[in-house]
Amino acid sequence: MNQSGSDAKLQKTGTGKPFTMFEDNAQTSKTSSSTNRKSLKLPTLSLKAPKSKAELVTDKDASISRSEEAIINGHRNKTLCRSPNDTCEFARAAQLASSPFAGVDRQKTPETGLMENLSPADPESTKAANINETPEEKKLSPILEISQEWGGSTFCQDPTKRLNDAESSRSAERPETELENVSKWQDVCSLHVRSRIFDQSDVTSLPNFHRKAGLLPDTSDDLHLDGEQLFYCSKLGSVKDFSLYSSGTAAVLLKTDRSSVPWDFFIISQLRSRGCCDEQGCDVQISCHMFENGSVTLWRIPHGDTLQDLLCEPLARHDACLLVILLLELVRCFHSCRLLHGGLKPESLYFYHSGLTALDFSDSVDLHLQTDVTEAQDLPSAQQFIQQGLLAPSASPYQVDLISVAEITHRLLFNAPLQVKLVDSVWRLDEDSASQHGCPVEPLWREFFHMILNPEKSSELVLSDLINNVKNSL
Repeated sequence: MNQSGSDAKLQKTGTGKPFTMFEDNAQTSKTSSSTNRKSLKLPTLSLKAPKSKAELVTDKDASISRSEEAIINGHRNKTLCRSPNDTCEFARAAQLASSPFAGVDRQKTPETGLMENLSPADPESTKAANINETPEEKKLSPILEISQEWGGSTFCQDPTKRLNDAESSRSAERPETELENVSKWQDVCSLHVRSRIFDQSDVTSLPNFHRKAGLLPDTSDDLHLDGEQLFYCSKLGSVKDFSLYSSGTAAVLLKTDRSSVPWDFFIISQLRSRGCCDEQGCDVQISCHMFENGSVTLWRIPHGDTLQDLLCEPLARHDACLLVILLLELVRCFHSCRLLHGGLKPESLYFYHSGLTALDFSDSVDLHLQTDVTEAQDLPSAQQFIQQGLLAPSASPYQVDLISVAEITHRLLFNAPLQVKLVDSVWRLDEDSASQHGCPVEPLWREFFHMILNPEKSSELVLSDLINNVKNSL
C-alpha cells in the first residue's frame, strides 16, 4: 500500500510539472506578444486580435509575421501615396520595418500627414483602438523608453515641414525695417523722382517762371510769348526737342518738354542760386512757360554755334585749346555746385563770342538733393562707360562728366573719336593708330588724357590742374 501510494503520488507530481511549465511559457509568450505588438503599433490604428495558441509559431517567425501584419494593417483603408510625386508613406513604412522603436515616437506625436488621409470609416477603428488600450500598454519598458528618446526622430519629421518651419522662423526674426528697405531699383532720372524734388523746391516762385493757360504751342512755326515775337529758324536735329528761333540780336533756343517737370529750368535755377555761372547771367537768360500739357524752356543767347557745327572744319590748335579751357571751367562750375550734367556732347554745347553754355539737362542729377546717388552705377548715362570698362561701377558719379570731357577734347584736337587702351591697369591713348592722330601726340595732351581717364583726386581738383596745364601751354 505504501509503495503503491508513493508511486501514485510521484505519478501525480510528474504529470503536473509539464502543465505548469506550459502555462508559464504561454504566459511569457503572451506577454512578449503584447509588448512587441505595442512597440509596433501605429497611431490611431486597430490591430488584429491575437491568434490562438494552436496557431503560434516560433518566436522568430511570430515576430516577423507581426511586423508584416502591422505594416499591412497600419495602412488599411489608406491611400499610401497622396500624389504621384509624394512617396512619404512608403518611406515611413520602410522606416517602421527597419526601426520598430521609431513607432513609439510617432505614437506619442502623430503627424498631420498620416491623419489627413484617413477615410471616413476610420473613426470606428480609432475608437476601438482607444477602448482596447489598457494602462499596462501605456507603461514602457526601459528599452522602449530609450527608443522613445532616440528612435526615429529624424525620419518621423517631414523634411518639407522642417524647411518651412525654418523659413518661417527666419521671417519672424527678420527686422521690419529691413523688409521696408528692400525695394526695386528705380531710375534716378525718372519722372516720379524728379516730380518729388521739383514739388519740394520754390522754383515756381521765380520771376522767370510763367504759368500759361491752354496747351503747348506749335514749335514748328513763329511764336508770340509775353508780347515778344519769335521767328522760327530750324529744328536742332542733333539735340532732341530743341528748336532754333531768332529774336532781334539774340538767338533763342527753345526746348519742348511734354512732362509736368521742367527739369532743364530746374537745374539751371539751382546753378544760379548756388552762385555758379554768375559771369554768364548777363549773356544767357533762361525762362520757362508752363502749360497744361507740358512746358517750354527758352535760352536767350548771343548768336553762335554748337561745337558740333564748329567741328565741320579742322580747328586751329590755339582755338581748340581755348575751347578746351572753356569746357573744363564749365564742368568745374557744375561739380562745385554738386550738379552732374551726365550728357555732355558736342551738339549740346553752345559757343558764343564770350563763353560756352550747356544745353539739354535731360540726364542731369542734383547730387545735393539726390543723396542716394553715390556711385556711377546709379546713373543711366554711365551704363555704356561701365560696359566698355572705362568706368568702374563703384566709381564717383562725377567721373561720367570727366570721360565725356575727354571724348569732346579728343574731337576738338584730332577731329576723331577717342580710342584708348589699358596698359598696366592704366588707361592711355591708343597712339598706334595712324588714323587717330596725324602727328605725334604732344606730352601735354598725353598727360591730359592720363589724368582725366585715371583720376586720383576729386573731380574739381583734377579739372583745376588740367585748366592750369592747358593755360600754361598757351
